[in-house]
Amino acid sequence: VGVLRFAIFVPFGVYVNFAKSHWNTIKIHDLLQGAPYSPLIAKGERLAATWGEFGFYWNFAVWIPAIIIPAPFSLVFGIVDLAVAVMIGILTNLQTGYAPHSRDKCAGSGPHYWQLTPGTNESFFEASARLNATKTSAGRMCKSYVEEWKYGVTLSFFYTLIAATNIIISVILCVIAARESRRRQRSFREWLLEAIISFPRFIAVVLYLLWCIPVAIFRCLPIGIKSRTRYTRRIAVKTGQRLSTPHEIKLRKLRPNHPVMRYQGGDGGEPTGLADFLGVYDILMLVAENLHYTDIVNLSLVSKSIREAVLPVADYDRRLNHFKMYTCQARSRKQCWVCTNQICKKCKHFRALKQTTSYFHLDTCQPYCSSCYFTHIQLPPQPRVDPRVCRCAPPSPTPSFLQRLFHDKQYFINAQHTKHVTRMVCRECNRYLDSELLENREKRTRAELRNPGREGKCVKCEKWIKGVKWWVCGNCKKECVARCHAPWGKKGKSGGQETQETV
Repeated sequence: VGVLRFAIFVPFGVYVNFAKSHWNTIKIHDLLQGAPYSPLIAKGERLAATWGEFGFYWNFAVWIPAIIIPAPFSLVFGIVDLAVAVMIGILTNLQTGYAPHSRDKCAGSGPHYWQLTPGTNESFFEASARLNATKTSAGRMCKSYVEEWKYGVTLSFFYTLIAATNIIISVILCVIAARESRRRQRSFREWLLEAIISFPRFIAVVLYLLWCIPVAIFRCLPIGIKSRTRYTRRIAVKTGQRLSTPHEIKLRKLRPNHPVMRYQGGDGGEPTGLADFLGVYDILMLVAENLHYTDIVNLSLVSKSIREAVLPVADYDRRLNHFKMYTCQARSRKQCWVCTNQICKKCKHFRALKQTTSYFHLDTCQPYCSSCYFTHIQLPPQPRVDPRVCRCAPPSPTPSFLQRLFHDKQYFINAQHTKHVTRMVCRECNRYLDSELLENREKRTRAELRNPGREGKCVKCEKWIKGVKWWVCGNCKKECVARCHAPWGKKGKSGGQETQETV
Protein backbone atom coordinates (compact mmCIF):
# COMPACT_ATOMS: atom_id res chain seq x y z
CA VAL A 1 0.00 0.00 0.00
CA GLY A 2 2.81 2.39 0.81
CA VAL A 3 4.43 1.74 -2.59
CA LEU A 4 1.15 2.40 -4.41
CA ARG A 5 0.61 5.64 -2.51
CA PHE A 6 4.11 6.79 -3.42
CA ALA A 7 3.64 5.78 -7.07
CA ILE A 8 0.55 7.96 -7.59
CA PHE A 9 2.04 11.15 -6.13
CA VAL A 10 2.98 12.52 -9.56
CA PRO A 11 -0.17 11.37 -11.44
CA PHE A 12 -2.33 12.83 -8.68
CA GLY A 13 -0.48 16.14 -8.91
CA VAL A 14 -0.91 16.29 -12.71
CA TYR A 15 -4.63 15.51 -12.39
CA VAL A 16 -5.10 18.28 -9.81
CA ASN A 17 -3.19 20.72 -12.02
CA PHE A 18 -5.46 20.03 -15.01
CA ALA A 19 -8.65 20.22 -12.93
CA LYS A 20 -7.71 23.48 -11.18
CA SER A 21 -6.58 25.08 -14.45
CA HIS A 22 -9.90 24.24 -16.12
CA TRP A 23 -11.97 25.36 -13.15
CA ASN A 24 -10.07 28.65 -12.80
CA THR A 25 -10.88 29.43 -16.42
CA ILE A 26 -14.55 28.51 -16.05
CA LYS A 27 -15.29 30.28 -12.75
CA ILE A 28 -14.14 33.72 -13.96
CA HIS A 29 -16.17 33.60 -17.19
CA ASP A 30 -19.94 33.36 -16.95
CA LEU A 31 -20.14 32.29 -20.59
CA LEU A 32 -18.57 28.91 -19.77
CA GLN A 33 -20.72 28.16 -16.71
CA GLY A 34 -24.08 27.62 -18.39
CA ALA A 35 -26.08 28.02 -21.58
CA PRO A 36 -25.39 27.63 -24.38
CA TYR A 37 -22.94 25.06 -22.98
CA SER A 38 -23.73 22.18 -20.61
CA PRO A 39 -23.76 23.18 -16.91
CA LEU A 40 -22.32 19.72 -16.10
CA ILE A 41 -18.93 20.92 -17.37
CA ALA A 42 -18.65 23.62 -14.69
CA LYS A 43 -19.98 21.27 -12.01
CA GLY A 44 -17.61 18.46 -12.96
CA GLU A 45 -14.50 20.65 -13.08
CA ARG A 46 -15.36 22.36 -9.78
CA LEU A 47 -15.75 19.03 -7.97
CA ALA A 48 -12.69 17.58 -9.71
CA ALA A 49 -10.54 20.49 -8.51
CA THR A 50 -11.91 20.25 -4.95
CA TRP A 51 -11.75 16.50 -4.47
CA GLY A 52 -8.55 16.15 -6.47
CA GLU A 53 -6.75 18.63 -4.23
CA PHE A 54 -8.13 16.98 -1.08
CA GLY A 55 -7.13 13.53 -2.32
CA PHE A 56 -3.61 14.66 -3.21
CA TYR A 57 -2.87 16.20 0.19
CA TRP A 58 -4.60 13.34 2.01
CA ASN A 59 -2.54 10.74 0.17
CA PHE A 60 0.67 12.64 0.96
CA ALA A 61 -0.23 13.16 4.63
CA VAL A 62 -1.18 9.55 5.43
CA TRP A 63 1.54 7.87 3.40
CA ILE A 64 3.72 6.98 6.43
CA PRO A 65 1.03 6.97 9.19
CA ALA A 66 -1.07 4.44 7.26
CA ILE A 67 1.88 2.04 7.33
CA ILE A 68 2.78 2.49 10.99
CA ILE A 69 -0.57 2.86 12.76
CA PRO A 70 -1.97 -0.58 13.65
CA ALA A 71 -5.47 -1.93 13.24
CA PRO A 72 -8.26 -1.06 13.93
CA PHE A 73 -7.22 2.59 13.55
CA SER A 74 -5.80 1.99 10.07
CA LEU A 75 -9.33 1.12 8.99
CA VAL A 76 -10.12 4.85 9.11
CA PHE A 77 -7.56 5.50 6.36
CA GLY A 78 -9.14 2.82 4.21
CA ILE A 79 -12.61 4.35 4.60
CA VAL A 80 -11.41 7.83 3.62
CA ASP A 81 -9.44 6.36 0.71
CA LEU A 82 -12.59 4.61 -0.46
CA ALA A 83 -14.54 7.88 -0.32
CA VAL A 84 -11.86 9.65 -2.40
CA ALA A 85 -11.77 6.78 -4.90
CA VAL A 86 -15.57 6.78 -5.26
CA MET A 87 -15.70 10.55 -5.81
CA ILE A 88 -12.93 10.48 -8.42
CA GLY A 89 -14.73 7.63 -10.17
CA ILE A 90 -18.03 9.56 -10.19
CA LEU A 91 -16.32 12.69 -11.51
CA THR A 92 -14.50 10.71 -14.21
CA ASN A 93 -17.81 9.22 -15.30
CA LEU A 94 -19.28 12.73 -15.36
CA GLN A 95 -16.39 13.95 -17.54
CA THR A 96 -17.08 11.12 -19.98
CA GLY A 97 -20.12 13.08 -21.17
CA TYR A 98 -18.24 16.23 -22.23
CA ALA A 99 -14.56 15.26 -22.73
CA PRO A 100 -13.17 13.25 -25.65
CA HIS A 101 -11.45 9.94 -24.85
CA SER A 102 -8.72 10.20 -27.47
CA ARG A 103 -6.29 12.89 -28.57
CA ASP A 104 -7.11 12.04 -32.20
CA LYS A 105 -10.48 13.73 -31.81
CA CYS A 106 -8.70 16.97 -30.94
CA ALA A 107 -6.95 17.20 -34.32
CA GLY A 108 -8.11 19.36 -37.21
CA SER A 109 -11.71 20.51 -36.93
CA GLY A 110 -12.52 17.99 -34.21
CA PRO A 111 -12.64 20.53 -31.35
CA HIS A 112 -15.02 22.74 -33.39
CA TYR A 113 -17.63 20.05 -34.01
CA TRP A 114 -17.30 18.28 -30.61
CA GLN A 115 -20.76 18.68 -29.04
CA LEU A 116 -21.36 21.93 -30.91
CA THR A 117 -24.59 23.47 -29.64
CA PRO A 118 -27.19 24.15 -32.37
CA GLY A 119 -27.43 27.85 -33.20
CA THR A 120 -23.85 28.62 -32.15
CA ASN A 121 -20.70 28.89 -34.22
CA GLU A 122 -18.21 28.36 -31.34
CA SER A 123 -17.72 25.13 -29.38
CA PHE A 124 -16.87 24.96 -25.68
CA PHE A 125 -13.20 24.22 -26.42
CA GLU A 126 -12.95 27.19 -28.79
CA ALA A 127 -14.56 29.52 -26.25
CA SER A 128 -12.29 28.24 -23.47
CA ALA A 129 -9.20 28.67 -25.64
CA ARG A 130 -10.25 32.21 -26.58
CA LEU A 131 -10.81 33.17 -22.92
CA ASN A 132 -7.75 31.30 -21.60
CA ALA A 133 -4.39 33.03 -21.44
CA THR A 134 -2.16 29.95 -21.86
CA LYS A 135 -3.91 27.40 -24.11
CA THR A 136 -4.84 29.74 -26.96
CA SER A 137 -5.95 27.05 -29.42
CA ALA A 138 -9.01 24.83 -29.30
CA GLY A 139 -6.88 21.76 -30.02
CA ARG A 140 -4.61 22.30 -27.02
CA MET A 141 -7.62 22.94 -24.78
CA CYS A 142 -9.29 19.77 -26.03
CA LYS A 143 -6.14 17.71 -25.41
CA SER A 144 -5.92 19.01 -21.81
CA TYR A 145 -9.45 17.71 -21.13
CA VAL A 146 -8.50 14.36 -22.66
CA GLU A 147 -5.45 14.12 -20.38
CA GLU A 148 -7.54 15.00 -17.32
CA TRP A 149 -10.02 12.25 -18.15
CA LYS A 150 -7.25 9.66 -18.67
CA TYR A 151 -5.59 10.55 -15.37
CA GLY A 152 -8.99 10.34 -13.70
CA VAL A 153 -9.49 6.79 -14.98
CA THR A 154 -6.01 5.77 -13.80
CA LEU A 155 -6.45 7.32 -10.35
CA SER A 156 -9.88 5.73 -9.95
CA PHE A 157 -8.41 2.29 -10.52
CA PHE A 158 -5.30 2.62 -8.35
CA TYR A 159 -6.98 4.50 -5.51
CA THR A 160 -9.77 1.93 -5.40
CA LEU A 161 -7.07 -0.74 -5.20
CA ILE A 162 -5.37 1.15 -2.35
CA ALA A 163 -8.63 1.57 -0.43
CA ALA A 164 -9.68 -2.06 -0.91
CA THR A 165 -6.24 -3.38 0.10
CA ASN A 166 -6.14 -1.14 3.16
CA ILE A 167 -9.61 -2.18 4.31
CA ILE A 168 -9.00 -5.90 3.71
CA ILE A 169 -5.67 -5.87 5.55
CA SER A 170 -7.19 -3.93 8.47
CA VAL A 171 -10.12 -6.35 8.75
CA ILE A 172 -7.80 -9.38 8.62
CA LEU A 173 -5.56 -7.91 11.32
CA CYS A 174 -8.60 -7.15 13.48
CA VAL A 175 -9.82 -10.73 13.12
CA ILE A 176 -6.38 -12.11 13.99
CA ALA A 177 -6.13 -9.78 16.99
CA ALA A 178 -9.60 -10.82 18.16
CA ARG A 179 -8.67 -14.51 17.99
CA GLU A 180 -5.41 -13.82 19.81
CA SER A 181 -7.32 -11.91 22.50
CA ARG A 182 -9.70 -14.81 23.03
CA ARG A 183 -6.78 -17.23 23.22
CA ARG A 184 -5.10 -15.10 25.88
CA GLN A 185 -8.41 -14.49 27.63
CA ARG A 186 -8.11 -10.78 27.05
CA SER A 187 -11.17 -8.58 26.68
CA PHE A 188 -11.83 -6.37 23.68
CA ARG A 189 -11.48 -3.31 25.89
CA GLU A 190 -7.97 -4.35 26.94
CA TRP A 191 -6.98 -5.02 23.35
CA LEU A 192 -8.37 -1.66 22.25
CA LEU A 193 -6.55 0.08 25.10
CA GLU A 194 -3.24 -1.46 24.02
CA ALA A 195 -3.91 -0.32 20.47
CA ILE A 196 -4.61 3.23 21.69
CA ILE A 197 -1.39 3.24 23.71
CA SER A 198 0.57 2.11 20.65
CA PHE A 199 -1.04 4.82 18.51
CA PRO A 200 1.64 7.50 19.25
CA ARG A 201 4.36 5.20 17.94
CA PHE A 202 4.19 6.65 14.46
CA ILE A 203 4.87 10.13 15.86
CA ALA A 204 8.03 8.88 17.54
CA VAL A 205 9.10 7.03 14.39
CA VAL A 206 8.58 10.08 12.17
CA LEU A 207 10.45 12.35 14.57
CA TYR A 208 13.24 9.80 14.86
CA LEU A 209 13.59 9.59 11.07
CA LEU A 210 13.66 13.37 10.78
CA TRP A 211 16.29 13.48 13.52
CA CYS A 212 18.43 10.80 11.85
CA ILE A 213 18.81 12.73 8.59
CA PRO A 214 20.90 15.66 9.94
CA VAL A 215 22.71 13.34 12.36
CA ALA A 216 23.80 11.05 9.50
CA ILE A 217 25.02 14.04 7.51
CA PHE A 218 26.88 15.45 10.52
CA ARG A 219 28.68 12.16 11.25
CA CYS A 220 30.11 12.13 7.74
CA LEU A 221 31.86 15.48 8.28
CA PRO A 222 35.62 15.75 9.02
CA ILE A 223 36.74 15.08 12.58
CA GLY A 224 37.87 18.69 13.07
CA ILE A 225 34.36 20.04 12.45
CA LYS A 226 32.62 17.29 14.43
CA SER A 227 34.85 17.61 17.49
CA ARG A 228 34.43 21.38 17.79
CA THR A 229 30.70 21.22 17.19
CA ARG A 230 30.21 18.50 19.81
CA TYR A 231 32.42 20.37 22.25
CA THR A 232 30.39 23.57 21.85
CA ARG A 233 27.08 21.73 22.15
CA ARG A 234 28.14 19.89 25.29
CA ILE A 235 29.38 23.15 26.83
CA ALA A 236 25.93 24.64 26.26
CA VAL A 237 24.23 21.59 27.79
CA LYS A 238 26.45 21.61 30.86
CA THR A 239 25.89 25.32 31.32
CA GLY A 240 22.16 24.68 31.42
CA GLN A 241 22.66 21.89 33.98
CA ARG A 242 24.91 23.96 36.20
CA LEU A 243 23.71 24.63 39.72
CA SER A 244 23.34 28.26 40.74
CA THR A 245 26.24 28.59 43.18
CA PRO A 246 28.00 26.24 45.60
CA HIS A 247 27.04 28.56 48.45
CA GLU A 248 23.36 27.80 47.96
CA ILE A 249 24.09 24.12 48.48
CA LYS A 250 25.87 24.83 51.76
CA LEU A 251 22.96 26.94 53.01
CA ARG A 252 20.37 24.46 51.89
CA LYS A 253 19.16 22.04 54.55
CA LEU A 254 18.05 18.65 53.30
CA ARG A 255 15.10 17.29 55.24
CA PRO A 256 14.16 13.62 54.90
CA ASN A 257 10.54 12.54 54.72
CA HIS A 258 10.76 10.89 58.15
CA PRO A 259 13.46 12.75 60.08
CA VAL A 260 15.23 10.80 62.81
CA MET A 261 16.22 13.11 65.62
CA ARG A 262 19.67 12.69 67.15
CA TYR A 263 19.74 11.77 70.81
CA GLN A 264 19.59 15.04 72.78
CA GLY A 265 20.71 13.70 76.15
CA GLY A 266 18.88 14.25 79.41
CA ASP A 267 18.42 12.34 82.63
CA GLY A 268 20.59 9.26 82.33
CA GLY A 269 18.79 7.52 85.17
CA GLU A 270 20.53 5.67 87.96
CA PRO A 271 24.21 5.23 86.93
CA THR A 272 25.44 1.66 86.83
CA GLY A 273 28.86 0.26 87.56
CA LEU A 274 29.48 -0.31 83.86
CA ALA A 275 28.53 3.28 83.08
CA ASP A 276 30.93 4.57 85.73
CA PHE A 277 33.64 2.28 84.38
CA LEU A 278 33.19 3.44 80.77
CA GLY A 279 32.85 7.04 81.83
CA VAL A 280 36.63 7.23 82.19
CA TYR A 281 37.87 8.24 78.72
CA ASP A 282 41.18 6.35 78.82
CA ILE A 283 39.48 3.14 79.92
CA LEU A 284 36.84 3.59 77.21
CA MET A 285 39.53 3.86 74.53
CA LEU A 286 41.29 0.74 75.89
CA VAL A 287 38.00 -1.12 75.63
CA ALA A 288 37.43 0.23 72.11
CA GLU A 289 40.76 -1.19 70.92
CA ASN A 290 39.37 -4.70 71.39
CA LEU A 291 36.01 -4.01 69.74
CA HIS A 292 34.69 -3.31 66.29
CA TYR A 293 33.05 -0.04 65.39
CA THR A 294 29.54 -1.52 65.29
CA ASP A 295 30.17 -3.12 68.70
CA ILE A 296 30.95 0.18 70.39
CA VAL A 297 27.96 1.83 68.73
CA ASN A 298 25.66 -0.97 69.89
CA LEU A 299 27.17 -0.75 73.36
CA SER A 300 26.02 2.86 73.59
CA LEU A 301 22.43 1.70 73.04
CA VAL A 302 22.28 -0.55 76.12
CA SER A 303 20.91 2.12 78.46
CA LYS A 304 20.69 5.86 78.91
CA SER A 305 23.46 5.94 81.48
CA ILE A 306 25.84 4.01 79.23
CA ARG A 307 24.86 6.22 76.31
CA GLU A 308 25.89 9.28 78.30
CA ALA A 309 29.15 7.59 79.24
CA VAL A 310 30.08 6.34 75.75
CA LEU A 311 28.57 8.99 73.47
CA PRO A 312 27.78 12.11 75.44
CA VAL A 313 25.86 14.77 73.54
CA ALA A 314 28.50 17.43 74.14
CA ASP A 315 31.25 15.25 72.64
CA TYR A 316 29.31 13.18 70.11
CA ASP A 317 31.17 13.87 66.84
CA ARG A 318 34.65 13.77 68.37
CA ARG A 319 33.94 10.45 70.10
CA LEU A 320 32.79 8.89 66.81
CA ASN A 321 36.01 9.97 65.10
CA HIS A 322 38.06 8.53 67.97
CA PHE A 323 36.14 5.25 67.81
CA LYS A 324 36.99 4.98 64.12
CA MET A 325 40.66 5.47 65.01
CA TYR A 326 40.80 2.86 67.78
CA THR A 327 38.30 0.17 66.69
CA CYS A 328 38.74 -2.52 64.01
CA GLN A 329 42.00 -3.66 62.44
CA ALA A 330 44.10 -0.68 61.42
CA ARG A 331 45.26 -2.08 58.07
CA SER A 332 41.86 -3.19 56.80
CA ARG A 333 39.59 -0.34 57.85
CA LYS A 334 37.00 0.64 55.29
CA GLN A 335 33.59 2.21 55.16
CA CYS A 336 30.42 0.18 54.77
CA TRP A 337 29.15 0.29 51.20
CA VAL A 338 25.67 1.29 52.36
CA CYS A 339 26.03 3.37 55.54
CA THR A 340 28.79 5.34 57.27
CA ASN A 341 29.80 2.58 59.71
CA GLN A 342 33.41 1.48 59.73
CA ILE A 343 34.25 -2.14 58.90
CA CYS A 344 37.41 -4.20 58.79
CA LYS A 345 38.59 -7.63 57.68
CA LYS A 346 36.99 -9.44 60.62
CA CYS A 347 33.65 -7.65 60.89
CA LYS A 348 32.75 -7.13 57.24
CA HIS A 349 30.12 -9.17 55.43
CA PHE A 350 30.03 -9.88 51.71
CA ARG A 351 26.83 -9.38 49.73
CA ALA A 352 26.39 -9.98 46.00
CA LEU A 353 24.30 -7.01 44.88
CA LYS A 354 23.20 -5.80 41.47
CA GLN A 355 25.28 -3.13 39.82
CA THR A 356 22.81 -0.24 39.79
CA THR A 357 22.95 2.44 37.12
CA SER A 358 23.76 5.23 39.57
CA TYR A 359 26.57 3.36 41.32
CA PHE A 360 28.04 2.31 37.97
CA HIS A 361 28.53 5.99 37.17
CA LEU A 362 29.97 6.64 40.62
CA ASP A 363 32.38 3.72 40.33
CA THR A 364 33.43 3.96 36.67
CA CYS A 365 33.23 7.53 35.37
CA GLN A 366 36.33 9.71 35.66
CA PRO A 367 36.56 13.53 35.60
CA TYR A 368 38.43 15.40 32.85
CA CYS A 369 39.19 19.08 32.48
CA SER A 370 38.21 20.85 29.25
CA SER A 371 41.70 20.80 27.76
CA CYS A 372 42.33 17.10 28.40
CA TYR A 373 38.82 16.16 27.29
CA PHE A 374 39.17 17.92 23.95
CA THR A 375 42.70 16.61 23.36
CA HIS A 376 42.29 12.98 24.43
CA ILE A 377 38.60 12.26 23.79
CA GLN A 378 37.31 14.42 20.90
CA LEU A 379 40.31 15.02 18.62
CA PRO A 380 41.77 11.49 18.19
CA PRO A 381 40.77 9.66 14.96
CA GLN A 382 37.51 7.79 15.24
CA PRO A 383 34.98 5.98 13.00
CA ARG A 384 32.73 8.38 11.12
CA VAL A 385 29.52 7.00 12.58
CA ASP A 386 30.86 6.85 16.15
CA PRO A 387 29.03 9.43 18.32
CA ARG A 388 31.73 9.19 21.05
CA VAL A 389 29.08 8.60 23.70
CA CYS A 390 29.37 5.89 26.36
CA ARG A 391 26.77 3.10 26.38
CA CYS A 392 28.33 0.95 29.10
CA ALA A 393 25.98 1.83 31.97
CA PRO A 394 23.37 -0.83 32.75
CA PRO A 395 19.88 0.17 31.54
CA SER A 396 17.30 1.37 33.99
CA PRO A 397 14.43 -1.09 34.64
CA THR A 398 12.01 1.84 34.47
CA PRO A 399 11.51 2.92 30.83
CA SER A 400 11.14 6.54 29.81
CA PHE A 401 8.08 7.94 28.04
CA LEU A 402 9.53 7.43 24.57
CA GLN A 403 10.73 3.92 25.40
CA ARG A 404 7.31 3.06 26.75
CA LEU A 405 5.82 3.82 23.33
CA PHE A 406 7.53 0.75 21.91
CA HIS A 407 7.85 -1.62 24.90
CA ASP A 408 6.16 -2.06 28.23
CA LYS A 409 7.89 -1.99 31.61
CA GLN A 410 8.12 -5.78 31.82
CA TYR A 411 10.21 -5.86 28.66
CA PHE A 412 12.90 -3.67 30.23
CA ILE A 413 12.84 -5.69 33.45
CA ASN A 414 13.33 -8.94 31.53
CA ALA A 415 16.04 -7.35 29.37
CA GLN A 416 18.20 -6.53 32.36
CA HIS A 417 21.62 -8.14 32.16
CA THR A 418 22.97 -6.36 35.21
CA LYS A 419 25.87 -8.19 36.76
CA HIS A 420 26.17 -8.78 40.48
CA VAL A 421 29.08 -7.16 42.30
CA THR A 422 30.37 -8.27 45.68
CA ARG A 423 30.01 -5.45 48.21
CA MET A 424 31.30 -5.20 51.76
CA VAL A 425 28.70 -4.15 54.32
CA CYS A 426 28.62 -3.85 58.08
CA ARG A 427 26.87 -6.17 60.50
CA GLU A 428 23.85 -3.89 60.80
CA CYS A 429 23.28 -3.53 57.06
CA ASN A 430 23.72 -7.25 56.54
CA ARG A 431 20.35 -7.77 58.20
CA TYR A 432 18.47 -6.07 55.35
CA LEU A 433 17.27 -7.57 52.10
CA ASP A 434 19.07 -6.86 48.84
CA SER A 435 16.31 -4.53 47.66
CA GLU A 436 16.47 -2.53 50.89
CA LEU A 437 20.25 -2.22 50.70
CA LEU A 438 20.09 -1.02 47.10
CA GLU A 439 17.38 1.50 47.94
CA ASN A 440 19.35 2.95 50.84
CA ARG A 441 22.55 3.10 48.81
CA GLU A 442 20.76 4.69 45.85
CA LYS A 443 19.83 7.77 47.87
CA ARG A 444 23.39 8.27 49.03
CA THR A 445 24.81 7.61 45.56
CA ARG A 446 22.66 10.26 43.90
CA ALA A 447 23.80 12.84 46.44
CA GLU A 448 27.44 11.93 45.83
CA LEU A 449 27.07 12.10 42.05
CA ARG A 450 25.65 15.63 42.21
CA ASN A 451 28.37 16.78 44.58
CA PRO A 452 30.42 19.39 42.64
CA GLY A 453 33.44 18.76 44.85
CA ARG A 454 33.62 15.01 44.21
CA GLU A 455 36.85 13.99 42.49
CA GLY A 456 37.95 17.56 41.91
CA LYS A 457 41.17 16.66 40.06
CA CYS A 458 41.49 15.79 36.38
CA VAL A 459 42.67 12.20 35.94
CA LYS A 460 45.07 13.24 33.14
CA CYS A 461 46.77 16.45 34.25
CA GLU A 462 45.85 16.12 37.96
CA LYS A 463 44.83 19.78 38.12
CA TRP A 464 41.83 20.98 40.08
CA ILE A 465 38.78 21.41 37.86
CA LYS A 466 37.18 24.78 38.54
CA GLY A 467 35.04 25.07 35.39
CA VAL A 468 33.29 22.55 33.18
CA LYS A 469 33.80 18.98 34.36
CA TRP A 470 33.74 16.27 31.70
CA TRP A 471 32.97 12.71 32.74
CA VAL A 472 34.58 9.90 30.74
CA CYS A 473 33.88 6.19 31.13
CA GLY A 474 36.89 4.31 32.44
CA ASN A 475 36.02 1.26 30.30
CA CYS A 476 35.37 2.57 26.78
CA LYS A 477 37.05 6.00 27.15
CA LYS A 478 34.02 7.79 25.75
CA GLU A 479 32.10 10.67 27.28
CA CYS A 480 29.32 9.83 29.70
CA VAL A 481 26.40 12.20 29.03
CA ALA A 482 24.24 11.03 31.94
CA ARG A 483 22.59 13.91 33.77
CA CYS A 484 23.36 12.39 37.17
CA HIS A 485 26.90 13.83 37.17
CA ALA A 486 27.80 17.28 38.45
CA PRO A 487 28.44 19.34 35.28
CA TRP A 488 30.78 21.87 36.90
CA GLY A 489 33.61 21.64 39.37
CA LYS A 490 33.91 23.58 42.59
CA LYS A 491 36.42 26.35 43.12
CA GLY A 492 39.09 25.75 45.71
CA LYS A 493 41.12 22.68 46.65
CA SER A 494 39.18 22.05 49.82
CA GLY A 495 35.81 22.24 48.11
CA GLY A 496 35.36 18.50 48.13
CA GLN A 497 35.67 18.19 51.89
CA GLU A 498 33.38 21.15 52.54
CA THR A 499 30.68 19.76 50.34
CA GLN A 500 30.95 16.32 51.86
CA GLU A 501 29.97 17.76 55.20
CA THR A 502 27.02 19.68 53.84
CA VAL A 503 25.45 16.87 51.81
